[in-house]
Amino acid sequence: EQPIQLRGSLEEQREDGLQQVSLQTISMSKAVDQALKNRPDLERARLNVELREIQTESSRAAFYPRVEAVANFSYAGRVPDDRSRVVQDPTNPFSFSEEQRGFFSDDFWNPSFSVGLQVSWNLFSGFQRSARVEQAEIARRRAGTQRDRLRRAVTLEVRKAIRDLENARERIESQKANVRRASLNYDHVSQRVGEGAASQLELREASDQLDQSRLNYLQAVHDYLVARTDLETALGQPLTSTSESYLTTRR
Repeated sequence: EQPIQLRGSLEEQREDGLQQVSLQTISMSKAVDQALKNRPDLERARLNVELREIQTESSRAAFYPRVEAVANFSYAGRVPDDRSRVVQDPTNPFSFSEEQRGFFSDDFWNPSFSVGLQVSWNLFSGFQRSARVEQAEIARRRAGTQRDRLRRAVTLEVRKAIRDLENARERIESQKANVRRASLNYDHVSQRVGEGAASQLELREASDQLDQSRLNYLQAVHDYLVARTDLETALGQPLTSTSESYLTTRR
C-alpha cells in the first residue's frame, strides 16, 4: 500500500523561481491514534465519563449499610494546689521526707481508651435513592455516547485532513510540471524570436503563461501549508520532528 505524503516545508528558491517543498510520509492509522491520544476535547470527554462512573457508584453506595469505627483516647485528672507528700526512707523505717510532685504526675492523671463500632442502614427513602442512581446511570451513558461520537468525528476529521493534504501535494506536483512546460515553451519561443521566426506578441504570451504557472504553483504550496495546519489541528499537536518520527510508517 502506498504511503501517504504529508509534512511539507519551504526551502530556498530554485533557479527556475520555484519554492521547493519537502514532503515526508505518515501513516493514516498512526495519525488517527495520535489524534485520539492528544486531542484535549477527547481527554475532557474521557474524564467526564470517569466522573459519571464515580457518581454512579456513589449513588449506588446509598443502598449499602454504613459502618463507622470510632476510637477515643482521653487523659483526665484532678491536680491539687498542694502536691507535696511524705515519703518514707526505704532503708530506715523511722526516717521520713517531704516530696513535691509535678503537675503531670501519674498520681493526679488517669488515661482512658474506648473503641466503638456503629452500623446504620437506611432501608427505605421514598425511592429517592433509586431515582438518583437512575439519573446518574443516564448521565454516564450520555457521557459515553458523547465520547464515542467525538472519537468518530475526530477519526473522520483526521482522515479528511490527510486526504486534503495528499490532494494538495498532488496539485503541487502537477503545477510543478506545468511550470516546467511553460518554461520550456518560453525558452523555445524566445529562441524563435531571436531567429525571427516568432513575434514579440508570442513571446509576451509565453511569458504570461510562465508567470501564471508559477503563480498557480505558489497557490498550490499555500493550499498545502493550509492543509498541513488543518491536520495539526486535527491531531491536537504540531507536526514536529518528534511526532513525525512516531508517525512516519506505512499504513
